[in-house]
Amino acid sequence: MPASDVGAPGSALVVLSSETFEAEMWRDLAAYRQHGGYVLGLSHPSYVSHALLARLTAPMRIDLGAIRLASTRDGEKAAVVLWDSAATPERWWRVRRQCDLAGAVARAGGVPLMASPSTLATRPDILEESAVCAQVLPVIELSGGDVEAHDDQGGAEGLARAIDVLTDSAHAALARLHLREDDVVVALEPSLAECFALARVIAALPARQRPAVALWAPPVIRPTLNLAGAEQRAYWHLAMSGISHAAGGRCAVASPDGDEAVRVSGYLQRHVDVVAQPAMVAAGQANDGIRTVLCLGQVSIPSVRPMLDALSVATAPAGTLSGVRVLWRSAQADARPGVDARWALDLARMLDVTLLDHATPDTMAAALAGADAVAILSPSLDGWAEAARALADAAGVPVLLPDTPEALVARLQDLVPPAGAPRRCSPTSGADRAVAALLAALARPLTSTRYSSSADALVTETCS
Repeated sequence: MPASDVGAPGSALVVLSSETFEAEMWRDLAAYRQHGGYVLGLSHPSYVSHALLARLTAPMRIDLGAIRLASTRDGEKAAVVLWDSAATPERWWRVRRQCDLAGAVARAGGVPLMASPSTLATRPDILEESAVCAQVLPVIELSGGDVEAHDDQGGAEGLARAIDVLTDSAHAALARLHLREDDVVVALEPSLAECFALARVIAALPARQRPAVALWAPPVIRPTLNLAGAEQRAYWHLAMSGISHAAGGRCAVASPDGDEAVRVSGYLQRHVDVVAQPAMVAAGQANDGIRTVLCLGQVSIPSVRPMLDALSVATAPAGTLSGVRVLWRSAQADARPGVDARWALDLARMLDVTLLDHATPDTMAAALAGADAVAILSPSLDGWAEAARALADAAGVPVLLPDTPEALVARLQDLVPPAGAPRRCSPTSGADRAVAALLAALARPLTSTRYSSSADALVTETCS
C-alpha cells in the first residue's frame, strides 16, 4: 500500500508489517513522518522505547515483548541479581548461562534473580524452563550492545545518545527489582553505554538501596561506536569509576578466562578476578544412541547451503555417513528474524534435517552435549560461534570450522564414532566454581565498613 492510501490521521501510529520491504515503506512515509505521524518498523525492536511501549495497550505490549505488569520481585531476602540485557530467545547460550549461574547461586544458599530482556515474555516455554532455576523478571527493554550497534554515527555523541536511552530502560527495570544494600547485581557482559546507564541509575538510588556490583566479562577491548582506541579506553575508565562510586566501592570485575582476565586487567588498570567458565551443559551426556552432528550457521550465509547439501547426501542410506542425524540451528541473534526463519524452515524440510530454531536453551544445550561433533558453518557477528565453542569444549564435543563441504564430510568421517560407541568426557561443575569465586571477590567489600573517599579505591585487601 503506498503512503498516499494510508489515510491515517497525523497522530496515528503506522506499523510496518513487511520486513522485506520495510526500507522502501519507511522512505515512502517520509512526508507523513515529517508532519508528525508515527511510524514503527518491527525489524529493529531495540528502537521501541519505554515511552512508546507505555502508550500501547497491555496485550500489544506483551506481543512486542514488553514488561509484564505483574513482574516484580518476590520476598525480602538479599539476592544475587543476574542482569543480562542480551539474554534473548535468539541468544540461547546467554539464557542458558544465566540459568546455570542462577542454579549455582541457589545451591550456594543464595537467592538468585534473573533480570532478563522483555522479549522473553513472548516465549512462555523459556520462562517456564528458566523459572526452575530462579525467579525470572523479564524487565529489561533494551540491550546495550544492540543500541550501540544500531547507532550509525557513533563517537562521543553516539555514546551519549546510547547512555540516555539505556538509562531510561535501566531505571524502569531496576524499579521492579526493589534493590537493597545487601543485594549483589552481576552484570553479564555489559556494554560500555550500559555500564554508564547502570552507574547513573544506581547512584540515584537512596544509599540503603544501592547494591554491590560485579561485572562479568565486560567487552572492554571489543570496538564499539566507532570510538578510537584511546578514547574508548578512557570512557571505560570513566564507566568503571562511576559504577564503583555508585556501589560505594563494592565493585568487582571478573572473567571466566585467565588470558582474557590479564588483558582486561591491563586495559582497565585494575584487578580482575578469574572465575570458572560455566559448563552450561551436562558433560558426557548420553544421546539416544543415534550418531548426531549439530550444525550452526545462518541460512542467509552463502557457505551454509552447500555444506548442508553435502551432509544430506553423505547421511543418506548409501552415503559415507549413513545413519548420522543432522541437527541445524540457523536463527542466531544477528540473523533477520522473519525472512531467514521461513527460508531455513523450507530448506530443512527439503534436505530432511532437524531444525532447532525454536528450541529452548535447555534443548539446545542438551543437543550440543549429546552431539558427536559440532560444525560451525558461518562466521559469527554476535559472538555465538565463540560461545558455542566454549560450550562444546566444556562438554568434550569436538568443534569443526570447515572451509568447504568436502572438508566437512571428510572430518566427520574421522570424528563420528561407529554406531553404539559411547563418547567419553569428564563432567565439570563450572557454574558452582564460577559463583563461588565471584562471591569471594565481593566478600570483603560486602562486609567491610572502611572505604576510601576516592571513587574507585577500596581500603580493604585486594580480593583474589
